[in-house]
Amino acid sequence: MNAFAASARAAVSSGIVGNIAIGIYLCIALPLFFKAPALRLFQWDDSNIVGSSAYGGGWASAAQGLFFDFIVACCWGAGFVILYRLLPMVRRSIVASGLAFGAIVWLVMFFVVVPIGKAQHPSLAVAALLNAIVAHTLFFGLPVALVVRKSLQLER
Repeated sequence: MNAFAASARAAVSSGIVGNIAIGIYLCIALPLFFKAPALRLFQWDDSNIVGSSAYGGGWASAAQGLFFDFIVACCWGAGFVILYRLLPMVRRSIVASGLAFGAIVWLVMFFVVVPIGKAQHPSLAVAALLNAIVAHTLFFGLPVALVVRKSLQLER
């Protein structure tokens, strides 16, 4: 398999795994810690594109939000593939790199992507911030990094 095909496969597979991991975590954490239904998470994701009408769209809006999540996650997976291929330090310390990458993802999503979209801005409460950081570092960045490493090691 050529390097481009291996990179594309790693980007997509890491995005899928990362999105599933963060989705499962948030579907458990949001109802448990914040008394928010899991359905609302994916409707909120959809609302960043379509606006507040997403909250009246039921499962269809949630499915559309989840679809958008997978697209965004695969783009982030591609970003990590590029870093992995270009920077030896990323390959040397994959756990630290994954956690740092997850923090960068959170910062960009929180301070760039969401503000330019239509969704209500996330809470600045300490518990909500900590939850978001844990979600993006442990349950997105780390799985993305581990899948990229495994996928690209298989290439050799």
